[in-house]
Formats: sequence, structure tokens, C-alpha cells
Amino acid sequence: LDIFSIKWLEEHLRSFKGLLIVVSHDRDFLNAICTHLLDIDFGTIRSYTGNYDEFLAAKALSQEQTDRAIANQEKERADQQRFIDKFKANFPVNSFYWNKFLPADKNAAILEIGCGDGGLIYWLQQSGYQQVAGVDVSTEQIAIGNKLGIPHLYEAELVTYLSSSKVQYDLIIARDVFEHFTRQEFFDTLCLIKSKLAPGGKLVIQSPNGQGLHFIHYYYSDITHEM
Repeated sequence: LDIFSIKWLEEHLRSFKGLLIVVSHDRDFLNAICTHLLDIDFGTIRSYTGNYDEFLAAKALSQEQTDRAIANQEKERADQQRFIDKFKANFPVNSFYWNKFLPADKNAAILEIGCGDGGLIYWLQQSGYQQVAGVDVSTEQIAIGNKLGIPHLYEAELVTYLSSSKVQYDLIIARDVFEHFTRQEFFDTLCLIKSKLAPGGKLVIQSPNGQGLHFIHYYYSDITHEM
């Protein structure tokens, strides 16, 4: 069709009150008459409102959002894998320091106080201990562990958590926790922990070595240290 015929057809089609299905390679023609477009791509059909140029803009924006979402997912997976790799790299160290304290029974109830992102909990679970839980006051640290899919990590204040817990623990681990407590808080918490230990249960405390070379730096670099 020549340009005059195309213009006549455009006017005629725009005045039509019914539904038209138009297939055309003429971009200007589609822009002039289309109000909705169906995009058939990779076996899916998606409807767009507007003319052809508006469809292209909307599809480009949608693709950009999809690409950004995929990139964010890949970054999140990579970040999670880095944490898992870090945890696994510590497995030999954990085995060296902690195996001597672990119950022989893999069904033993174990609690870590101040579990952080759950690295030790992950190691215990990978070692076959299933009744393992961790508690920490840090929202950020617990969120990291939850994103990694480590179960039984709880954000809570220690006294509140222990007071409400019905479990009698075979082992309670506290790594680098009690130096943040006042002396009175420490002794009060010890009494509460004692009431939550099963017969024969153990509490294992890790704290800074007061005679170590780096104790002064470690102690005074953290203003939350109380003892």
C-alpha cells in the first residue's frame, strides 16, 4: 500500500468499535492503531498495554528488572557459598578444640550461647548432632545463618531464652560471651544455666586468655567487655 492508502486504513481501523487482531511488520502502522500487544517469546505469551514503541520500552524495563533480579540472586548465592566455605574451612579447627567436649550420643541436646552466624552450629549438625540450637541477640548475625538454611538459630536475649526453654541440655557452649557480662550478670546466668543442664550435663566456656600476648588489645578494643 502507498502512504495515502495506509493512512486511510489507519483511520478506518481506529474508528472500528470491535476487536482487531493485527499482524504487521510496519512499526509506524502498529504505533498508529494498536492499544494492546501480545508478545510471544520462549513459549510464553504476555500482554502489554500501549502501542508498539510503548511495548518495546515496557519489555526492555521488564527484562532489565529480570536481569537485575537474577544478578542479585547469583550474588546472594555466591555470598552464601562464601560463608559455607568459611564454615567448612573451620571444620578441622572445630574438631581439634571441641570434639573432646562433645557427647558420644548424637541425639544429645546441645545449645550454643552467642552463636553468631551459626558456624559452630553448622559444624555440629554436619557432624551428626541434630538436637542443636543456637541463641544470639544480634539480628544481623541470626539473619545470616537463617539465609544459609541453618536450622534452630534464635534471636533472643539469653536469660529470656533460657527461662522459657523446656529443654534439659547435655552440653551448653559459650564462646567469647561472658566477658561482656557484669560479674553479677555472670553469676546469675550461671545459676540459670545450671538449672537447664541435664544430669551429667556440661557447660563449656571459652574466654580470652588473660596471659596471652594480645589480651590487652583484645580486651580494650571492645568497649562492651565488662570482665
